[in-house]
Amino acid sequence: MWSLPALPTDNLYKLITLLGMAMYISAFYLLYVEKKPFEETGAFIYSRAAVLRDRLEDAGAKPKPLEKDLTEESPYDRYREFRDLIHSAALDPVQAQQLRDMNEQLLNTRLSNLRNVDRAEQMALNIRLLTILAAILTTGGSIAWYFCFQRHQDFIAKVNALEAYQRVLLAQAAALHNGLDKEPPPAKKTRKRVTQTPT
Repeated sequence: MWSLPALPTDNLYKLITLLGMAMYISAFYLLYVEKKPFEETGAFIYSRAAVLRDRLEDAGAKPKPLEKDLTEESPYDRYREFRDLIHSAALDPVQAQQLRDMNEQLLNTRLSNLRNVDRAEQMALNIRLLTILAAILTTGGSIAWYFCFQRHQDFIAKVNALEAYQRVLLAQAAALHNGLDKEPPPAKKTRKRVTQTPT
């Protein structure tokens, strides 16, 4: 079984920096993870309103033209307008009931969309705040991590490396000095063999 990685609690600044980076990732995840179905989008609501308006025009009513952005008008005002047009139009009961159902569904869908818009705006605000807090934590934590901890660790590591290098040089110098103090071994005397060459 896999074990979860331990938090770097040995250093507060490192923990703050990694926390800020995690918040960055969370903000981007929240930004792109939520995808609404088409039935909850403004394009679907506009298409349903346009279909209902066209049907009322086919029945002889004269509804007001739709705004380019339906969020700028009150859903209740549009619902009352369509309801009054359905009552005043000469329609058979089945067609009138269909149009009333479409009008009620359009009202409910628009109200649900307004709630989703408010929630999306709140989510966008939360993501902005999360991103700003992540930037502060990441930047401040990394700066504090370097100036309060890491540069001292780097200095200690550099001093240790210099001391180790100095010990190596001293050991080499001592070995060389010990080698020079010793007398060299005496050279071996070798006899030369003299061979007579035939005359």
